[in-house]
Amino acid sequence: MTKQPSWQKRQVDSFGKFRIEYGTPNVNLSGERVYTLMAEGTAGNSQLGMRNDGNYDIRVDQTITITGAAKGSSPTQGNGVVIQSIAGGVSVTATKGKITLSAENIDIIATDTLNLKGSKRINSESDMHFFDVADLKVSDKFVGNNVPKDVVVRDAGFLASCCAGTEVNFQQ
Repeated sequence: MTKQPSWQKRQVDSFGKFRIEYGTPNVNLSGERVYTLMAEGTAGNSQLGMRNDGNYDIRVDQTITITGAAKGSSPTQGNGVVIQSIAGGVSVTATKGKITLSAENIDIIATDTLNLKGSKRINSESDMHFFDVADLKVSDKFVGNNVPKDVVVRDAGFLASCCAGTEVNFQQ
């Protein structure tokens, strides 16, 4: 028989549609709670609080908005919103939706490896693509849309490196 949790340490302070609950031994999806702030609105509810394992949860029924540099000018440190993990990663998941990044410029910087993976395809649309790489390798799985003997590539520079060892007519 499993041990039943003790509810004696649980306390609730209720202020109408807002309440503070702490010491909840309830073992549910997110585990035992140290404290939880809960609010009820006409279009949804929200909860935020800390679990017994040290994790912090924010849950809402609608949208979470985080706004930085709200006065309309750049902050002294440069970024209006910073999401940081000292040890570990940062994961953004949209289980039933899409993730959109929108800005004047977007920099994705990896100090080691940047991996892009699409289960079906990766689309890229731009007026210009610029690749500044020392070595560009194409997988043997890539056959592209070329017709054998349709394109002739001279042994010179970037295109020759890309087409070496493929079905493209490579003159030596």
